Amino acid sequence: MPALAPVTVNLEDPIVAFANTVDALVISRKMNGGDLLATDGLGKIATTLKLIERLYRTPDGKEIGPDAVLLLSNEDIKNLTVAMGPFAGIGLSTGGAAGSGSR
Repeated sequence: MPALAPVTVNLEDPIVAFANTVDALVISRKMNGGDLLATDGLGKIATTLKLIERLYRTPDGKEIGPDAVLLLSNEDIKNLTVAMGPFAGIGLSTGGAAGSGSR
C-alpha cells in the first residue's frame, strides 16, 4: 500500500501550543500499535483527542501537546478527524460489498 501524502488542516480557531499560536496542523503518518495502546480503554472522545495529539504536528514539525488539544474547537476537531480517517484506516474503501469478507 502506498504511503499517504501529508495533509494540512487549517484551523478555524487557532490554538496556543507551547506559547506559540498554531493556525494549522499537519498529519503525515499512519496510526500504529503505539497509538492503539495509548488509546486502549479510552472513550470515543478521549480516543479522538489522543489520536489528534499523537498524529498531528505543527507545520514546522512540532508536537502540540495534550493541553493544546483541549483548546481545539468542535469544528476543528471535526475537520481534523475527517482528515485523519485514511491515516487511521477509517473510511477506506476496499472495493468489496458490505458483508463480503472472506473467511
